[in-house]
Amino acid sequence: MGRRSAIYPYQRTGDRWTKPNYLYVIIDAEKSKVLYVGISMDPRNRMRQHMRKPWFPDRVSMDFHGPMTREDALIWEGVLIAKLHPPYNNHPGYWLCEDGRFTIYGSKPEYAAS
Repeated sequence: MGRRSAIYPYQRTGDRWTKPNYLYVIIDAEKSKVLYVGISMDPRNRMRQHMRKPWFPDRVSMDFHGPMTREDALIWEGVLIAKLHPPYNNHPGYWLCEDGRFTIYGSKPEYAAS
């Protein structure tokens, strides 16, 4: 597995860090394929936003997990993206570093080092 490193600092202030967060997984019900993994403080509203996207299927299954802290939600989101490779997520997954920042580790073939 290749590694492509990029650091994204996240400020730990505001509602997203103090209110409950939810992890959600969007699955194409006909193909049983994970399409997208995300996090939100308001997963129902976020689903309505996704439903307007051209890739959103007619028959869909959605799994919600939570409530949890934003930090835990970000960790789980990154792990699932790195392992499941959902086609509509724009990053390969990330992992929490001890310094409070996130490092991206490429696990999709297009992110692997040559």
